[in-house]
This record gives sequence, C-alpha cells and structure tokens, in this order.
Amino acid sequence: MNTSELKLDLIKYISNIEDIQILERLKQFLEVNKISENVRVFTPEQQARVNRALEQYKNGECISNEEAEKEIQQWLED
Repeated sequence: MNTSELKLDLIKYISNIEDIQILERLKQFLEVNKISENVRVFTPEQQARVNRALEQYKNGECISNEEAEKEIQQWLED
C-alpha cells in the first residue's frame, strides 16, 4: 500500500466514525503531530555545538555579519 492509498483508506475510515469523542481525540492527535513537524530535534553532537555557540556569543566571542563578510572577502583575495 502506498501513501495515497493509505490516505484514502484513512479518509474512508474517519468519514464513517460517528463517535464525537473519537473524532475529537483524533483531531487533537493530528494537531499535536502537526506542531511537532515544525520542531527540530538535534542530535547530542549538534546540541553540544549549539550550546558552545551560545556560550561564545554570551562571552562576546563573535563578530558582526559585516566583519565576517570583510574577512571572507580578504580570504578570497589572498
């Protein structure tokens, strides 16, 4: 069964449900699932890198975008 077939089966099944509580629970489940689609889950290594970058920022160990562009341009010219 491919994705389209599964979706059609689910639509048919849901359209036959008359119990309002089941439909409300299903809707809640789908809404929670939709929200979680937008959440990025990092691996432990990625989270460690993000945490390190945040600490560097807090400690002033960063440069502005303009400064970064100047450095990149200098690297490209060398």
